[in-house]
Amino acid sequence: MNEIDISVIIATRNREAILWQSVEKAIVSIAGKKAEIIIVNDGDLGLTVNKAFSEKIRCFNNPLKGVSAARNFGANMALGDVLFFVDDDMWISPGAIDWIEEQLKDEQNRAAVYNLNWEYPSTLHHKLTGTKVGRFLLDATYNTMWGRMHEKGIKPQKGLYKFHSIASCSLVMHKSIFKKLGGYNEQLIFQGEDIDLSNRLRLLSIPVYVVFDVTLYHNHQDRLEIEGYLARLSSGYNSEFKAAHEGIINPSDKRHYNGKDRIIFELFLICKKGIIFIYQLIPNHKYFNIITNKLIGTLSGLERFKEWKNASIKEK
Repeated sequence: MNEIDISVIIATRNREAILWQSVEKAIVSIAGKKAEIIIVNDGDLGLTVNKAFSEKIRCFNNPLKGVSAARNFGANMALGDVLFFVDDDMWISPGAIDWIEEQLKDEQNRAAVYNLNWEYPSTLHHKLTGTKVGRFLLDATYNTMWGRMHEKGIKPQKGLYKFHSIASCSLVMHKSIFKKLGGYNEQLIFQGEDIDLSNRLRLLSIPVYVVFDVTLYHNHQDRLEIEGYLARLSSGYNSEFKAAHEGIINPSDKRHYNGKDRIIFELFLICKKGIIFIYQLIPNHKYFNIITNKLIGTLSGLERFKEWKNASIKEK
């Protein structure tokens, strides 16, 4: 018998095709382990559970209450002592479960929280090379956790790397820490919850480590085209800036738009449709990466400005 019960908690919202790929990987990963898989549906549609999965997962509905509420719901339902939060597009592995079991056998190790390293799967990497947005993400190294961390130097090959913040896409913690933190702030419905949780971990002097002994695969299939990419940015900034203006969190990027900067962004925002039109006219070839990367960067900045402006107006 294993000493540690592990609850894999997957919050999902209207992404069934991607979700079930991840669930299939998770079922294989916990086979023979004292572990469970909990799905919390935050979408407005019911899930169609494959009969092959129905006896191997626990599935709950918590519709349209936000990702923080969904994760809290999953944690409340969890039978395990260890909570393993993953996104609905994250592929876990047996090696990840083995690492968690071994690491958290030691009570001293339960006093920290852990993010398991991830990168995009090779199949998605190949697809990214064939799209303008995909090549932008690869050039920006957004296809790996190390790239998203913006740390200097070469990515560690093994071991624990002490870091200052968490990402809930691959987060492991003992249930006692989760209770000590008070769970996720349910006012944060989409983006910003990791900023808030990281701040509370620092206040409680609870260390955060990124684990490079194992690698998960993040199946970000909705990042292949400009529409999906910008929609994701817009939703994220909307949630984060709304929370920031309500005083719930400090935004990860504290830039404000004043004077000349604001005028420039206002002018570019008016031209947004034209920028997208130009972007779409450019042939989909790596020879044009310099131009398309600049345009995607500009459009990304405009999404940030638009949501910052909207949050500022609502605050007034």
